[in-house]
Amino acid sequence: SSVIGDFTGEVLLIIGVGFIAAIALKLGPPELFAVYFAAFVVIGSVIGKSILKGLASAALGVLVQMIGLDPISSEERFTFGSFDLTNGISLVPLMIGIFVLGEVFAQLEQRHRKTEILEPPSGDEARLRNRLTLAEYKPCIPHVVRSSFIGAFIGVLPGLGSAIAAFVAYGEGKRRAKNPQQWGKGALEGIAAPEAANNAVSGPSMAPLLTLGIPGSTIGAILVGVFLIHGIQIGPTLFLTSSDLVYSLFAAGLLGIALYGLIGYFGASFVGRFILRVPTNVLYPVIFLTAFVAAYASRGNLFDVYVMVAAGFAGWLMRKLDFNPAAFVISFVLAGGAEETFRQSLLLSDHGVLIFFTRPVALAFLLLGVAAVFFRARSLSRQTREARRAVLEDA
Repeated sequence: SSVIGDFTGEVLLIIGVGFIAAIALKLGPPELFAVYFAAFVVIGSVIGKSILKGLASAALGVLVQMIGLDPISSEERFTFGSFDLTNGISLVPLMIGIFVLGEVFAQLEQRHRKTEILEPPSGDEARLRNRLTLAEYKPCIPHVVRSSFIGAFIGVLPGLGSAIAAFVAYGEGKRRAKNPQQWGKGALEGIAAPEAANNAVSGPSMAPLLTLGIPGSTIGAILVGVFLIHGIQIGPTLFLTSSDLVYSLFAAGLLGIALYGLIGYFGASFVGRFILRVPTNVLYPVIFLTAFVAAYASRGNLFDVYVMVAAGFAGWLMRKLDFNPAAFVISFVLAGGAEETFRQSLLLSDHGVLIFFTRPVALAFLLLGVAAVFFRARSLSRQTREARRAVLEDA
C-alpha cells in the first residue's frame, strides 16, 4: 500500500505540475505575496497541536530571516554590530541544528529511559507468515486507491503533511468499511488506508516548491537549501531555465519508489535486526561529527558552526516547549520571497496595501489563510470537547 500510494502521488505530480507552473507564471507580485501569506498562516496554524504556538514558530522564522542587510536599502537589520551577521543566517547550518542536533539533544535528555528492542522473526517460516496473500490484500485495494488520492490532494496543500493525510484517510476508510468495528483491532484495511495516504503525500508536496518556490514540507525546505547551494532559483521559472533538472527529479522519484518497494520487501528484517540495534554511544558521536563537517563545508565559515550549535539548542527548546521546528524552518525559507513580493506590490500600488484587496486572486488567497485559521480552531475546539466528554464518561 505504501508503494502504491507513493506511485500514485508521483504520477499525479508529473501530470499536474506543468499546469500549475503555467498558471504561476501569470501571477504578479500581489498574488504571489498573497500565496506566501496563505502558506505562512496555513503552516503556522495546521502544523502542531496549538495554533498560537504554530503561528509563533512561523513568526520567529520570519524574524530570523530578516537578520542581515535590507535587500533594497542595504541597511543592517538585527546584526547587533556583528560583521558575521551582515550576510544573514545560512539555511544549511540552521536546518542541521534545528532538525539534527535538536533531535539528538532531545534524545540525550531521555537517555535514562529504558526501551525494549523487539526481535523481528527469523527463518523461512516467519518470512512466509509475514507475507500477505492475494486474497488477504484484495479487500484493501479500494481503500488503498481512495487513500492514495486523498493523500495526493492533501500533499499539494503546504504544511498539512502525512500525519493529517493518514488520519483523514483512516476516518474516511472506516466510514466506508463493511466492518468498521474491526478497525483499530488489527484489520488489514485499517493499516493499508493510512499507509497509502501518508506515502502519497510525498510527490504532490513537491508541487508548491517547484511551481511557486514554497516548500510544502520539511523535506521541501531541505531541498530549497540544496538548490540554493548549487545556485538554482526555484519557482515557476525553473521549468524554463532548468527543465532537465525537473524531469530528473521526476525520474529519481520513480526510481526511488521502485527501490523503496524492493528494499521494503526484502530488507525490512535486516533493518530491524541490525541497523536499529546500533548502540547510541556509537550513533550519536557519528551524527555530531557529520553535522559539524556539513555545517562548516556549506560555506567554509566557522561562524556557520556556531549558528548550527545555537540552532541545535533552539530546536531542542522548541521541542521541549511544544513549538514546531518545521513551521519555523519553512517560514524562514518563505520569508525572503514574501518580503520581496510585498515590496514589489507596494511599488506597483498607488493606494498602499489596498492592492492586495482589489486583485481577486490575491484576495482569494488572503481569505484562504483566514479560513485555515478558523477551521483549524474549530477542529481543535471540537477535539477538546470530545476529550472532556470522554473523561466525564469514564468517570
